Amino acid sequence: MATTDKASSFLGGVKAELTELFASAYDEISGECGEEVPEVVGSSMKSLQKKTWDLVEKKLKESYLNGKKAGGSPGKPKSGRPPADHDASQATEGNPFRK
Repeated sequence: MATTDKASSFLGGVKAELTELFASAYDEISGECGEEVPEVVGSSMKSLQKKTWDLVEKKLKESYLNGKKAGGSPGKPKSGRPPADHDASQATEGNPFRK
């Protein structure tokens, strides 16, 4: 099955890139903190990486199957706007991920 191999290879590539992003972030933290990086940072980042991968993998597989089911037809164009209930004011100044 070439399609399965291609999808698996694609997912493997995405996982490798995600792993590299987390590794780079840890290296940056380690560079700033030296050998004083608390153990909780590594274990928390590893846990977050796993949860992130699980979510990404699930959504990529869903998207692949939906596209396959749709037969590649473009369908109705979607708006790029966030949902009406989206609250952008939830950003906090202390967390760089929330800026």
